[in-house]
Amino acid sequence: MIAPLPAILDTPAAGPLRVTLRQAVEKGQPLLLDGAAVERIGTACLQVLLAGREAAARGALPFAIVNPAPALVEMAALAGLDDLVTV
Repeated sequence: MIAPLPAILDTPAAGPLRVTLRQAVEKGQPLLLDGAAVERIGTACLQVLLAGREAAARGALPFAIVNPAPALVEMAALAGLDDLVTV
């Protein structure tokens, strides 16, 4: 199953996103995220997504952000995390 990311991924959204990703990893679920709805993303959520990718790798779980919206692609590139999203 691919889970949609919310439209606004700002600092207040980082905590809930972290909890969601951590729970998925603890359950052994792949982290497959749809970034199509993202309108705004800040560095806090980029850090959470990066940590989620690393946690998934440690657990030998798939990680992918598919259908990234332009805002997500742009912010990932600005942060030097181009490889975080699948274009």
